[in-house]
Amino acid sequence: MVVPRPEYPRPILVRQDWLNLNGDWIYCEDPEDLGLKERWYEIGVADDSQTITVPFPPESEASGIHNVTPPPVIWYQRVFTVPIDWQARVVLRIGAADHWTRVFINGREVGQHRGGYSPIVMDVGHALVSGQNTISIRIEDSLSWTQPRGKQAGTTRWPIDYDGVTGIWQTVWLEPLPNVSIESTHAEYSLERHELQVTTLFSHQVQGELSVELIGKGDVLDTQQVSTGLRSEIRVRFHIENPELWSPLSPFLYQLKLTLDDEVTGQSDVAFSYTGLREINVRDGVVTLNGERLYVRGVLDQGYFPEGWYAAKTDKDFKHDIELTLSMGLNCVRKHQKAEDPRYLYWADRLGLL
Repeated sequence: MVVPRPEYPRPILVRQDWLNLNGDWIYCEDPEDLGLKERWYEIGVADDSQTITVPFPPESEASGIHNVTPPPVIWYQRVFTVPIDWQARVVLRIGAADHWTRVFINGREVGQHRGGYSPIVMDVGHALVSGQNTISIRIEDSLSWTQPRGKQAGTTRWPIDYDGVTGIWQTVWLEPLPNVSIESTHAEYSLERHELQVTTLFSHQVQGELSVELIGKGDVLDTQQVSTGLRSEIRVRFHIENPELWSPLSPFLYQLKLTLDDEVTGQSDVAFSYTGLREINVRDGVVTLNGERLYVRGVLDQGYFPEGWYAAKTDKDFKHDIELTLSMGLNCVRKHQKAEDPRYLYWADRLGLL
């Protein structure tokens, strides 16, 4: 079977080892909320289950379910095998699932998450066994206006025409990590100082060294090495004498290689990222990009995709959507009450869309 959405789901922080859990899952609707009482996470879901294609929400055609009014509680379940050479620490990541997500592995609850748009991260290595493992996910999604729901229809005072999205709508995946890992990174650029500041956050405080390589057009331009000093956040700075700036007309991206060496355990974590050198300001009521006046030609973008609703069927659909936006002479989109898939943000950076 071809795995849907096979591309690496988080372009801003890429690692080589990972396991994609997209594809066919057992799906079961639980209108009477019996799953927890009957311990479906141990004995398996109800007999009237169906097959759903993850990561497409059950309302969508691409999911294979296409039920536009699912009940408040739904369950997912599948079997997977962890590669035998993985480290003891394994992290489960779900790009997004709406709204209250509870995850069980081999009958053991490993974590909960509330929120329909923020990424889910759970350490699950302690619950894994050699060979086959079973993951069960219970998701509850209310129609109440008191639940943060973005633009989705619900029991709001005024009618909303945007159909709701329930359950998983971004990639589900596993990755092996050292005891302390690089958790996130972001960059800021100062046009006046010709300075790029890269901030990196770790999963815990760590005594060791962080090395950051700045790469342009395949060549290493500079390397900064900094002692972590038992901290969980480090900033490094690069002075770039002849910077190639990012703009919609020239969306040049620099590559970053980050290496964290833990002196205590001897473990290392290597991840790859990217950044564009740009500075956006407002001066005298005028928006500027890299010191030059920028006329913003923007559009309100709802972030729904054919067949997949919140989720694009393929990565090419993100790229095509942005290419159509640019072809209309636009240089900016405002996402309407939706935190977009990281793959969309990546293609916006690559193709020159603000």
